[in-house]
Amino acid sequence: MARLKRSDLDTWDKVDQIRLIDAARLWIGATPTDDEAIIGHRAHSIREMLISAIIELELNLAGSEPKQTDRFARAVYRRIAEKLGERPKFLYPEDRRKKTGRKSSTVGLYKNCYDDVMMVMKKKKWNQTRAAKAVAAHYQMPESTVLRNFRRHRAALKKQPNSKT
Repeated sequence: MARLKRSDLDTWDKVDQIRLIDAARLWIGATPTDDEAIIGHRAHSIREMLISAIIELELNLAGSEPKQTDRFARAVYRRIAEKLGERPKFLYPEDRRKKTGRKSSTVGLYKNCYDDVMMVMKKKKWNQTRAAKAVAAHYQMPESTVLRNFRRHRAALKKQPNSKT
């Protein structure tokens, strides 16, 4: 079973009317294109749970049992999830945001990466790559991001007429 990537989930955030079968697959973290045989009984049981909840909450306007191709609004699925005490990732984009306890406005700034890498290089007498690796581990960021931000800020400093770098 293919796992949903964050980019896939972000795409589904833009869809309001979701087919019942797709919602069941997304609920378990599978892609809607996964074969039923590959997914197994989990999607089937979630689909049956959704059908029961829709009937119980009287959300089906047709009055008959909903089909797996019937579409329901994202709000309907959120209401069902809240009733069940669950938070499937495809319904709650706020749960997918990385919680790290640091200010997001300062982490990705070029200057901060530059200053931190320079500080580690001077204190530990390490080369740029090793210092960037330590800073990346500290901020839980990819090393490539720290190095890229470091280089961009260094390039910006070199373009300034009165820089000391």
